[in-house]
Amino acid sequence: MFGSPCYWVNGNMFTAVHQESIIVRLPEPERAELLAQPGASLFEPMEGRPMREYVVLPPRVLEDREALQGWIGKGMAYAASLPPKQKKARKPRA
Repeated sequence: MFGSPCYWVNGNMFTAVHQESIIVRLPEPERAELLAQPGASLFEPMEGRPMREYVVLPPRVLEDREALQGWIGKGMAYAASLPPKQKKARKPRA
């Protein structure tokens, strides 16, 4: 996805690299907590098209290995709590 590394659990993406940023998928309480930090923002891969559950990690978090692992762990736990995505059946080739 986005031509960069993405990480999934049960078919649900929870973190990815996008350009020079790392994004993480979070539930509302943790999302609000992270967005309150300077430099964090909602992930918007295209202008005007935010991915509402995903937050761009601020530079301070990227510089702190323990904080980075913590936020990615929260994202993984959230994605694991979501219903598994079923693989779509492939259409037969014509």
